[in-house]
Amino acid sequence: MNLFPYDYRPYQKELINFIKENIDELMIFIEAPTGFGKTPVILAALLEKALKNKKHIIWAVRTGNETDRPIEELKEIVKKINVPIFGISYRGKKDMCLLAREMNITSYSEVSYICQKKRKECKYYRNFLHFRFPELPKEPLLYSEILEYAKSFNICPYYLEREMLNFANVVSLSYNYIVSDLGWSIRRIIPFYESYLVVDEAHNLQFAAGSLFSDKITLTTIKRAINELKELRKGESDIYKAFNLGTPPAVALQEDKEFEWEIYPNPIARTFMVFEAKS
Repeated sequence: MNLFPYDYRPYQKELINFIKENIDELMIFIEAPTGFGKTPVILAALLEKALKNKKHIIWAVRTGNETDRPIEELKEIVKKINVPIFGISYRGKKDMCLLAREMNITSYSEVSYICQKKRKECKYYRNFLHFRFPELPKEPLLYSEILEYAKSFNICPYYLEREMLNFANVVSLSYNYIVSDLGWSIRRIIPFYESYLVVDEAHNLQFAAGSLFSDKITLTTIKRAINELKELRKGESDIYKAFNLGTPPAVALQEDKEFEWEIYPNPIARTFMVFEAKS
């Protein structure tokens, strides 16, 4: 079955055949210049195997903003062969929470906190609990399409995409879901051991893994903490004096200063050994 949606350019067909012949036995590393067409080549090769063996394709990219690209190519494949293959561009709560958007909250940790504390009160989540698909999506969906679909039914986009995982042949997501505990939300629905893993731009994986295990305290976080303390100590003109902390460092409150403090734990070497890239 030819699933490649374009006319072949040099070496594309050969690479597709190589992947199909070896993917069940080998970890495959692919290096090719920009413009070679790696994404449609790999998708075309893996889809035939995945559909035949009833497996999924997990496509990991460096950032959430890059998750749409594999799904855009999947749309082209579906358009060519007219077969219902479903895939989604998967994003985290920070991008998908409508309540956080209304509250103008953009920090991942704060959105997660709001979801945890306000979920039972959230109208979008409550609506989702009673939602039934009028019909299953007939084509792959980008992140923005899932968001608009959820808005049209006034339901939670994040839990909608979680539900869509049950029907997806291809899921495009960020490295975070592969190298951190965030992956549990995917694995409980799509077991990784029953999937083909593609790590796009695998040379960036070590940096992504390193940043995941680093803690940051930003100036915005410090300001927000001070404001919360002020709320607790209404009437006190000087929060530092109230807590006998002396005078705050001037730089910590200057509006025109942008900096962040970072704490790096000892590196975990094995993190970079156990993840091999099919890209």
